Amino acid sequence: MSQMLIKNMPEYRIKMTKRACDNPKTLYNIEFAQETIKEGAVTNVSVYNLFLTQQEIELLIQGLR
Repeated sequence: MSQMLIKNMPEYRIKMTKRACDNPKTLYNIEFAQETIKEGAVTNVSVYNLFLTQQEIELLIQGLR
């Protein structure tokens, strides 16, 4: 499992977690979590899950460049 903080602002933050799937072994679960912050406390969390192969992850990275 790997995690990273993509953006950290006073109003919100975006985190990404990558986990290997148990079955099929060729898939990874990529989770993006956006946390809304008010007065220093998380008030809402939106989570987006993608199930991608390593090749699809690399295509996504290329598309973001």
